[in-house]
Amino acid sequence: MRREHDNGVFRAGKQEAKPLSFKAIEMMKPGDKDKADIVRNRGLRVSCGTTGVKSFFNRYMSPVTGKLAQVKIGNFPQTSLAAARLKLNELKLLRQEGRCPASELKQEKQLRAIEAEQVKVPELTVQGLVELYLTERIEDRKTKDGKIIPGARKKKGQDEVRRTLYADAVDKLGNRNAAEITRNDVITLINGIVARGAKVQAGNVLRELSLAYEFAIGLGRFDASFANPALLVKSSPLLPGGKYSSLEVFFQTSSIGREV
Repeated sequence: MRREHDNGVFRAGKQEAKPLSFKAIEMMKPGDKDKADIVRNRGLRVSCGTTGVKSFFNRYMSPVTGKLAQVKIGNFPQTSLAAARLKLNELKLLRQEGRCPASELKQEKQLRAIEAEQVKVPELTVQGLVELYLTERIEDRKTKDGKIIPGARKKKGQDEVRRTLYADAVDKLGNRNAAEITRNDVITLINGIVARGAKVQAGNVLRELSLAYEFAIGLGRFDASFANPALLVKSSPLLPGGKYSSLEVFFQTSSIGREV
């Protein structure tokens, strides 16, 4: 453009920056350079993506990290220019307090993701663990169209495993959070069965409880760092006076629960 001086002479000059306007934003096309607002709304920018979606964002130097940061304000025209400018001023006030909106939004997003994950995976009790193992692995199950999917055990074995786990594991630990069961909890359970003279039953309970945990772990029902408490017991020594030197021997004395 040309600029007029006091002496009336016109000469070429640098084009003056203009504030953002509805029309200017509306006319943006994919590939256009970002447009920026001016004066007190400096820092407000608009970009047009490859799909034609126009987005308001605020780019600034973070008072926390000292690095360039960016916060999306909204999409045009769902977010109006006036609303975007109002939000920009709110973000500026946060920065004046020494806060970084981009960092805070990232932290909030991570927190929401963690909370959503916790909601998605409800607490699993020992009884719930056992039922999951029985109904999704051991026992026959019916699909929505009525088709029967055979379980991992024959009918007699299915009934025996259910009785075995409910008679002791569910009876003693059923209402406990499965993720909070410790190796000592399992040892106490198994030694209680041994104390009543049911050593074979003790081995059966230990094995099936361990398999139930492994099945749930495979389905992602526990954290990656979770250790199967029943599996930790398999090589633990029995209480003094027991017939066997190791609980592992139980697995050699029982026929229940073998894959058939």
